Amino acid sequence: MSPRLGLAVIVAGVALVGTARTARADDAPPCEGCVFVPAESDGRPLLIVMHGDDQTAAAMADAFRATAKERDWALFAPQCPVKLKCDQESFWRWNGDPSWLGNMVDALVRDNDLDRDRVHLATWSGGGSYIGYRLPELGPRYASIAFLGGAAYFGPCAKPKVPVFFLAGDKSPYFTWIKQARDRFLSCGHDLTWKELKGKDHDDEWHIIGSPTMQATVFDFLEAHPRARR
Repeated sequence: MSPRLGLAVIVAGVALVGTARTARADDAPPCEGCVFVPAESDGRPLLIVMHGDDQTAAAMADAFRATAKERDWALFAPQCPVKLKCDQESFWRWNGDPSWLGNMVDALVRDNDLDRDRVHLATWSGGGSYIGYRLPELGPRYASIAFLGGAAYFGPCAKPKVPVFFLAGDKSPYFTWIKQARDRFLSCGHDLTWKELKGKDHDDEWHIIGSPTMQATVFDFLEAHPRARR
């Protein structure tokens, strides 16, 4: 592997960190159909964005790419893994063991010098249902989660508790389920932020997610919740 810029360097007794990094061949995504956009500097946060049903990772990445670049965050959009028998582009219908995601995230953090205490999830629609279904198995890897227009949470309370952000249109056909997930998070003691969109349906949620105002709201929430030291 060729040497890379951006490692912490000690010069005259002073540590220089957060320097610009160069693109490398292994900035390529770690899975078929996935999208990885590296940060410009070392030690930056990583945002994982989970796509909805019948959607691609590329579409999800495109929704967050500009804000991630502006804030110098790394961005990773996984595609529901065909090799692991996800054949409908639907995370929640597939509902596979989430260790496939965790292993890729750990490698991206290690190989790109990202901040392991600022690894966050943002989910859309069915991607949020999948993360909710598997929440107790995710472990301490993720600092906070933004559920944007979809969620489910029916299993045992997850440990550790993770701060969560909910965006929900009250005219969405999934609104009742999302409120049930919200109530389950609250009953399990999670720190929760609730953003209800009056008169908005599921399609409206998708358009609102991509707006500069909502992007700022979501990133500000995630940025304010690094992983607690344990």
